[in-house]
Amino acid sequence: MVSPSRWREAAELAGQAQAAGVSGLVFVETAHTPWMSIAAASMAAPELHFATGIAVAFPRSPMIAASMAWELADNTKGKFRLGLGSQVKAHIERRY
Repeated sequence: MVSPSRWREAAELAGQAQAAGVSGLVFVETAHTPWMSIAAASMAAPELHFATGIAVAFPRSPMIAASMAWELADNTKGKFRLGLGSQVKAHIERRY
């Protein structure tokens, strides 16, 4: 599990993971959304599988989340899985 970072860092990490024989990376949504980090990582390491663990569903529309997931799945040739979560009430209130 990795936290999204600058796109270059995500790509470098993915390349290192692929070279080390890791099969995939799970990007968690913390201070940043995972979508662009996964896109950068998948370009650098096309053999890896990628997932969100989790992407927070509350702040975005279901159609936006589905559209981003579909685009990532298509561009990774099916090597992306979407993990959604609702988050806990206290965190939602503090963050949003």
